[in-house]
Amino acid sequence: LSIAGMADLTAAIGGADAGQGLLIKIDSQGQPLWQIHLANAVSLDGVSATREGNTAVCGTSTLGGFYWALVSPSGQLIWERRLLLSTYDRATRLIQTVDGGFLISGYTYASFANPGYYLKVDELGSVQWNRLGTGNNPGAGAVEAANGDFILVGGHFDSSFSYNAIYLTRVSSQGTFIFSRQLVGDTASPSLKAVR
Repeated sequence: LSIAGMADLTAAIGGADAGQGLLIKIDSQGQPLWQIHLANAVSLDGVSATREGNTAVCGTSTLGGFYWALVSPSGQLIWERRLLLSTYDRATRLIQTVDGGFLISGYTYASFANPGYYLKVDELGSVQWNRLGTGNNPGAGAVEAANGDFILVGGHFDSSFSYNAIYLTRVSSQGTFIFSRQLVGDTASPSLKAVR
């Protein structure tokens, strides 16, 4: 489940229902305004309000790959996209970028180490670049720096599914890795919030 507050005091909630992605928009009193089932998604794990008043979502596609979509303020699907690396890929977070596109983070099982995976898409959802990352839970957070670089945070689970490391990665606006560092870990899920 994921929730995003909208500029008009409504909120959008993403989740799953009967094997499909489900997006519900609620008013300021928690009453549903509309809902849309997204048949090409199994679940919606990330929800984000856009500057234009739309709702961007990401999750897992019915094929098992990354899924992302844009829905209008009235609940109409504007576009949806998928990317399949393996049948166990999952997009977990997305943020709108200064250029109107989105940075999507998640993870893939396309390799044994199931690393983080990042996509930069344009305002129409078309992939501009994609990169493997570090850690196996990169979706904990991402911010866009003032110069357009992306700062990504994620963790690494040990065999007991506790975080044993936190990874911090900086990627240029073109997707070039600037650095990736393992920070001292703790048992709490890492998070990173931005203040613009």
